[in-house]
Amino acid sequence: MALQDARLRLYEDQFILYTSPPKLALGELGEPDDLGWQWFQCTDILQILLPPDISIRYNIFLKMERKSSKLASSHTAVRRFNCTRKAFVDQCLHSKPEYPVRGISPSMYRYALEPGFRCSAIDDTIAREEFLADSRCLSTFDTHLVARSQLGLLGPTNEWGCSWVRLREDTQVLLTADTTSQYHAFLRWSILSDTRHTGWEATIDNFTGACLDHAYYLGTYKRDKLYVLERDMSGPVLASITGASRAHYNGIAEKARLYAQFAPTNPSFGGHYPRRSNFPVLGRHPKRKSRGKYRPVLGPLAETQEDAVAPDSDANPNESGWKSSSQFSASTTVLCTSTSTESESVKDCKVLIVQNAC
Repeated sequence: MALQDARLRLYEDQFILYTSPPKLALGELGEPDDLGWQWFQCTDILQILLPPDISIRYNIFLKMERKSSKLASSHTAVRRFNCTRKAFVDQCLHSKPEYPVRGISPSMYRYALEPGFRCSAIDDTIAREEFLADSRCLSTFDTHLVARSQLGLLGPTNEWGCSWVRLREDTQVLLTADTTSQYHAFLRWSILSDTRHTGWEATIDNFTGACLDHAYYLGTYKRDKLYVLERDMSGPVLASITGASRAHYNGIAEKARLYAQFAPTNPSFGGHYPRRSNFPVLGRHPKRKSRGKYRPVLGPLAETQEDAVAPDSDANPNESGWKSSSQFSASTTVLCTSTSTESESVKDCKVLIVQNAC
């Protein structure tokens, strides 16, 4: 089982994550990937892949903790941050999924948390920072809006991972970080890929309806109706695309499981990109029988070939039925190249071959 787990992690690093998880200090975060997910070093041997929303919030918590450790005049602030960190770690450990998330099969070494994961202890600690960020976001929201020609696409993300999406020609919605990441991933592997996901139209319709039903109306700006989706109301919106996302990632996890189980020996397997090529047929190649050390025994065969086929000097070639051919000359050359009983050196053997060929 240990070997299969290692092969499974190898496949996930190459074809799902496209990189190996970094070695981090205990309690620290890695760099975000292209979808905003970050690795968290939970224990000495366990790494957890956090979705964008909680990873951004925990990163802000770490910055506040470092700042507080330099300015605090008593142990009260340090104790409060330690209790918050412990509550966050315990909640991450108790939220381990029983199925693959983001294509990562859960194990004792690593797993990924579901989008929408929240920690009330972290939220309470950074509540003031979040309030100030919301004020800055509303004052500069017009710089992140989506053009009318980009229907269904996302705009740039802000410091909290939120992004605007144009759902209709006159409607835009500000999504949360996790919703932005899930919608971005859905666009990439379903609509914008070579092989579109079946039923993506229905998924888009459900997502649009859920956004308009659970987001509150902000106002009209340049003939666009603006809506804001809050974190407390993002659950139904995430659920509208969870089914398609889970089916996609379950297929990736199944490929990883087959790779770990059958361990293909084809060296070209690692060079294929799973999205552009079919999954290779896995199986073991039959072992070749080991052969002993090769020993040249062509000398005697060359003499026998010449005695059996070459005619006597007095006999008529036409009567014996023998005809000179390039095939015989070529075979004689091959046999006499390695060993020759009539010569004492390789140079003499080559001269003899040329004479026979003429």
